[in-house]
Amino acid sequence: MPMPEGEHPAITKYRRENYEGRSTSAELCRRGYVVIAIDCFYFGERRTLFGTDLQKYGWDRLKYSLEDIQYLNKQASEGESILARSLSWAGTTWQGIAHWDDIRTLDYLQTRPDVDPDRIGCVGISMGGDRTVYLAGLDDRIRCAVVVGWMSTLRPMIRKHVLTHSFIHFLPGLTQFLDLPDLVACMVPKPLMVQQCNKDELYPLEGMQEAVEKIAAIYKKAEASPRFEGKFYDQAHIFSAKMQEDAFNWLDRWLKP
Repeated sequence: MPMPEGEHPAITKYRRENYEGRSTSAELCRRGYVVIAIDCFYFGERRTLFGTDLQKYGWDRLKYSLEDIQYLNKQASEGESILARSLSWAGTTWQGIAHWDDIRTLDYLQTRPDVDPDRIGCVGISMGGDRTVYLAGLDDRIRCAVVVGWMSTLRPMIRKHVLTHSFIHFLPGLTQFLDLPDLVACMVPKPLMVQQCNKDELYPLEGMQEAVEKIAAIYKKAEASPRFEGKFYDQAHIFSAKMQEDAFNWLDRWLKP
């Protein structure tokens, strides 16, 4: 696939390494979907530049060199604790902002004449998978979902992977009520696919397997087993072309008339 006009080479490289060169949004558009993908707060065009970095680098990402991007990514990673602490003072959470934005995105989609409000789906990998878990689990307007590379029971995550993940993935008080598979399974009996990578180093394999088993049990209890599918792929943390085809076929099966 040729590089879109104006795209930074670093983005092309990232897509090649993590999506086997494909644009998931473009692929879904080719299948006839209306697609919206907003930047999560603190990512992409909603990033934060600290101190003198704003004056030195500016907001135009096309002017960044690869070295600039690596430096700014490092600064953003180190600045997460500043962000999380500041949001605590403000009485909110980073995750709360992210999911509120996604809810408002659904509000916008429903205003469009080219969108069927009864056939809205959601798919995302990694941070996008986390956002899918919350949006699909808690908003009834999502009628079908695919969670990619983000699903595990929390106990093994806490034992082995607390330092692996961003501050955005820690929602205070969640474990008093729900585990992550419980949360996404709130969408039962609506169709849900969970895609996991056996060699994913961001999550414990034990936790990934437990999560899929737990969701399957919830769907079975609700007599909705055909509407859940948990798939494992023998690869690392990517959204491969094979995974994309499986995900898009799942959306087609449940959302297309």
